Amino acid sequence: MLRVGLTGGIGSGKSLVAKLFRGMQIPVIEADNLAKNLTMPGKIAFEEIKERFGHDILSDSGEINREKLRQEIFTNEDSRKTVESILHPKIMKEIRLWFKEQKQLNQKSAVAVVPLLIEANLQAEFDKIITVECKEKYQIQRVINRDNCTASDVKKIISSQANRKDRIKFSDHVIENNDSIEFLNRETEKINKILSSE
Repeated sequence: MLRVGLTGGIGSGKSLVAKLFRGMQIPVIEADNLAKNLTMPGKIAFEEIKERFGHDILSDSGEINREKLRQEIFTNEDSRKTVESILHPKIMKEIRLWFKEQKQLNQKSAVAVVPLLIEANLQAEFDKIITVECKEKYQIQRVINRDNCTASDVKKIISSQANRKDRIKFSDHVIENNDSIEFLNRETEKINKILSSE
C-alpha cells in the first residue's frame, strides 16, 4: 500500500484536495484533526501544553484557547518548537497505526494530510509526497476569509513555513491551486490515476 503524504502552505487548498480524494474513495486522515483530539482536556498533549504555558493558555471552558496558542507559536520560535515537540511524535504515531489499518483493509493507497511534513522532516514516513501550491496572494486572501485575521498575521505564518522551492524539491507530485475547483479536481484525478497504477 502506498503511504501518501499531502502537504502545502497555509491556505494552499490541502483540505479541499483531501476532500476530492475522499470523493474518489481514497481513505484520508488529517494531522490537524488528530492534533485537536490530542489536545482535548484529559489527553496527554493537553496536560503537557498546559504545564508548559500555564492556565493562561486555557479558555473559560477549560479547553486550550487555540487562537491564543496559535498567536504564541507564530510569534515565539521557542514556543513553536515546544508545541511541535509535544505534538509531532504523537500525531505520527497515530498516522502510522492508521496506515497499518488501511493496509489490513487492502487499500491500494491512503493519504495523510500533514501541513508541516517538510518542516518536521517527515519525508521518510511516506512513499509518495503530494504538495498543493498556490500564489501567495491567494493564500493570504483565503486565510483572511477563513480565519478572520489580518494579512500581516498570515504573512507571519507563511514566513515560518517551508518555502515553495523546498516543498517542491521533496515532492513526487505538485498540484497548482490557482484556478477553478474543476481544474483542481482534474489535477487530483490525474494524480490518483498515477498512484493507482503504481
